[in-house]
Amino acid sequence: MHKGWIIGALCLLLASPARAETRRRMVMVDGRRRTYWLYVPASHGPAAPLLIALHGHGGNGQMMQRLTGLDALADREGVVVTYPDGTGWHGMRPLSWNAGGCCGYAQGAGVDDLAFLRTLINDVASVVPLDRERVYVTGISNGAMLAHRAGCELPGIRGIAPVAGTLSVTTCDPAQPVSVVAFHGTADGYVPYAGGRGSRRHDDRVDLAVPEAIARWATADGCGAATADVIRNAPQRVTQRTYECPAGIGVALITIDGGGHAWPGGQRVWRFGNAPPALSADDLMWKFFEAHRRP
Repeated sequence: MHKGWIIGALCLLLASPARAETRRRMVMVDGRRRTYWLYVPASHGPAAPLLIALHGHGGNGQMMQRLTGLDALADREGVVVTYPDGTGWHGMRPLSWNAGGCCGYAQGAGVDDLAFLRTLINDVASVVPLDRERVYVTGISNGAMLAHRAGCELPGIRGIAPVAGTLSVTTCDPAQPVSVVAFHGTADGYVPYAGGRGSRRHDDRVDLAVPEAIARWATADGCGAATADVIRNAPQRVTQRTYECPAGIGVALITIDGGGHAWPGGQRVWRFGNAPPALSADDLMWKFFEAHRRP
């Protein structure tokens, strides 16, 4: 009787569906203890795509997870999502990323965040089977700037989706074409859409205009002319400027008139808010990546 109960319990356990979970993982990079949060959906294919989501300056991985709601996308599309943590002085906040021309402790200390991302990808692959042809990076603000840099300098990144951030490295010469879809509000006071110094910042950093950053990506990817379309009229007008690119590659800029430093469709966390709730950066970026998979 006791033996039968044990066998029955084991069968029930084996038959129960897998559950989604978030795990905190740690890797060592250049003698530093680096951490990230790994969300594995309950159902994914034998080789899952990977999306790396980078928080802004002063945030952390868990905050990024709440801000974006990307777990829902992961569940729906079978995407593995990671939410890495930046670095701070002696591990203290504010945490930041070394994106080249920005920001905070990470830039000042010369932290090798590209090595961290490379190690993170390999660490995820050690526990979840990944499709290495579908590795993408997104991020907001300082995290968006590191997404730009990763696309420029980290081989194996197939697409990036910067939100409220611009290119902050002087040269961008990717080893292979990288699809890019960027989201930015014209009233962003931290990373100005038109470039220059942010009205809501207290530093002297001068940012590259966002349209110029995306035009540089179009050049790097061998794209041609661009066309603009309105994808949403009210309450905030949203336009998409799309470049003509080689097969399997896409470059586009989604502009939110009057939009602030925010994640479209995301939750308000700290200073990140003022975005069209009906416009989902999560859904738009994933549709873009899927539409521009390499043949």
